[in-house]
Amino acid sequence: MPSSADDPLSSSRPSSPEPYTLSSPHLAPRPAAHAPEPGNERPPADDLDLPPPGLDETRHARREAKWPEDALLRTGEAGDEDGLLPYERDGEPVAGASTARQQRSLETADEEDDDDEDGEDDDDDLFSPSPDYSPADYTDHAPPHESAAARRERRRRARRMYGGGRHRHSRVFGAEDGEGEAAEDEEGEGEGAITVGDVGGVGEVAGLVMAGSLSPLPLLLPIACAQLGPGLFVPLLALASVLAWLGGVVIGVEGRYVGARSFPALASGVFPHRFKLHKLGEFLAAAFVLGGSIVRTALGVVAAAEVVVDLLVPERRRRDWEREIAVGVISLVWLVVPLAVPPILTALGLNSRYNPRRPSSSHYTRLSTVSTPDLALTPASPASFFTSGPSDPSPPRRPRWTALLRLPPWSIALLTWPLALLILGVRVKHLPLIAPSLSSIVETTAAKVHVPDLPSTSSGLWAYILLTFAAPLGSAHETFYYLSSLARPSSTSSARGAAGQSTASDPLDPPSALSTKREREREGRRNQYPLALLIGHGTAFVLHLGWALVGALSLSPPSSGAPFEPPTPNLLSDPRLPRADGWLILVRILVLAALLVQLEPDSRVAVGRARRAIRAVKPLPAGSGEGSERVRAVRKVGARCAVWALVGVAAWAVVGVPRLAQGGERQKKEVGGHGEGMMRTVEWALGVGIGGVGGCLVPAIAYLVLFHLRRPRAILLPSFPTSRSSISSSNGPDALLARKERQMQRRLSGRRIWTDAGVFGLLAPVGVVLVVRGTIALVKGG
Repeated sequence: MPSSADDPLSSSRPSSPEPYTLSSPHLAPRPAAHAPEPGNERPPADDLDLPPPGLDETRHARREAKWPEDALLRTGEAGDEDGLLPYERDGEPVAGASTARQQRSLETADEEDDDDEDGEDDDDDLFSPSPDYSPADYTDHAPPHESAAARRERRRRARRMYGGGRHRHSRVFGAEDGEGEAAEDEEGEGEGAITVGDVGGVGEVAGLVMAGSLSPLPLLLPIACAQLGPGLFVPLLALASVLAWLGGVVIGVEGRYVGARSFPALASGVFPHRFKLHKLGEFLAAAFVLGGSIVRTALGVVAAAEVVVDLLVPERRRRDWEREIAVGVISLVWLVVPLAVPPILTALGLNSRYNPRRPSSSHYTRLSTVSTPDLALTPASPASFFTSGPSDPSPPRRPRWTALLRLPPWSIALLTWPLALLILGVRVKHLPLIAPSLSSIVETTAAKVHVPDLPSTSSGLWAYILLTFAAPLGSAHETFYYLSSLARPSSTSSARGAAGQSTASDPLDPPSALSTKREREREGRRNQYPLALLIGHGTAFVLHLGWALVGALSLSPPSSGAPFEPPTPNLLSDPRLPRADGWLILVRILVLAALLVQLEPDSRVAVGRARRAIRAVKPLPAGSGEGSERVRAVRKVGARCAVWALVGVAAWAVVGVPRLAQGGERQKKEVGGHGEGMMRTVEWALGVGIGGVGGCLVPAIAYLVLFHLRRPRAILLPSFPTSRSSISSSNGPDALLARKERQMQRRLSGRRIWTDAGVFGLLAPVGVVLVVRGTIALVKGG
């Protein structure tokens, strides 16, 4: 390091290293009164590559202006909120730029007023200043003595930031509402199935997607395959699976873009805030999630009730009202058992280890993390290196085999559905008068396509087309449930409020290695969710296809000349499957287990929505203590009772309405009587409602609004510059940043070309056809 006497630039440098601004033409030192916050300062003067006297300063300013883009491309995709670095303008640091949440609050504002409705997209409007702009107004940290009017104004400004809805999940607003962040995250589908402290990997989330798509639709697809024919059914099921994957990926992109963790928050970002229309959007989205969860749970209850009746009631004594009794019993049991078991275990002196607010071990705890290690190795005490068990007194360890009792529901579904399909396919082959030969299967398959009858029976075929699309798309209301269940790398979780941890990097690693490692982590996190959806929907497609083909072809007539009789809507209730056969009884037991364990995951999203609604009616008291715990307990019990009461009513309607519509005088069960209500409910609720509207139209409309109708979010420049003079200058560094901003916006829009093709070429057209044509066909068909 040369001395100051030998340094030709020593006269122009300050005596102490001071931070510099980007827009200063000569990189003049900032006054001490404007010292930046820790973590937001520029490098010292000794580390800056200052131009020698006489060097073209414009070229150096252009080189410095390139720094934000290089940092952005080094940390992640342009426009991703995780990769933004602190930014300074005009000698003023952006307030609160030390965290990604505060950085997001300075992104593009989408003002829902007349200036934004005119549709002008010129560059001047993109960087137009706000006369009353203050960086402190857009940060999460309010002044210590803030008045009520100032708080309302700050919250109004936060709501009108681009995307909206973000205020519903902000930490500061959760605290102001008297709940806190933990309670806010606990009571909605935003938290997902993996509780805090657990890790939800790609495989676990893929299992959730697979289990949510299955129950109980594999029992209904054989009749759709038999009516449409395998030549038409298989491509339609594959197309529906692709649409389900694409819709989930698009919803994830939109949620990350606006900072939403639930459908109501996404609706708040899509709907305009004029006349409080975003409130209407939040209500409709919450009703969609609540209704979809209740319908899926009711379908599972009805299917389980029909299997129970087939197992316990002899066929000669069977009546229709027995299914209604079974529906009521299953709903009551699933309402009472989760609430009654922990107190009963506590009264018996057993340690249930149950915490109603934050359970230490959830349904999704891995097998390897259930039991404690055999040896407690404590580095602080060398004498305890070989002591057995923990040093502090604790309850005796549970045997390792008890981990099987806490298997997640998706793992049970992954085991039972394929095993039941295998047993059914092998056993049906050996049943008399049912098993056809291979040649007859080929002939029957070719004869089932009914090409001449397609135009005259289009209304009837549309019902089965909706049933086919409902299988993969019927769980679209749980998209954010899956998205929030996916664990993020620790390097990006703290800024987004997920875990609050940071990556411990090796200080000996070179900067290039650390940058590459962070880039790989972020890229891996982005690709994990689409990969989990791909694995989950792919596995569900294979199982759906297997059940449909086995059920349709196994019950086909042995020769093409015999009259064709499709299976019943519920495959296991078909009278051609003997009730007394031991292998078929095992199949019914396996399917019953898969249906019952999936009831709790299906209802979890609805319970979370109900708890949010009850919170609006009965908020927590001002202090924290016994009163707050009592209110939380009442809220939990009330939400569960309300949801399962609605599930019981919906399940009874699915079973009882078709019987009442046929006159009510029929006592004996007729062929095809089982599953008719389920099939009609799936066609309307899952095919048209959840599948057509929620799975196709909602992602397409939100994508159109966010990425094409509204102006793009700023990447490099803040949304509210303090002055317009620097932008209007044609040779300053701010003009270079504006030029880079336009280039990166065009580059980012070019990267979305494949997403645009998928959304506007598949999701939107298929959604319109499913909703419009499906509704017309169902109304005409009765």
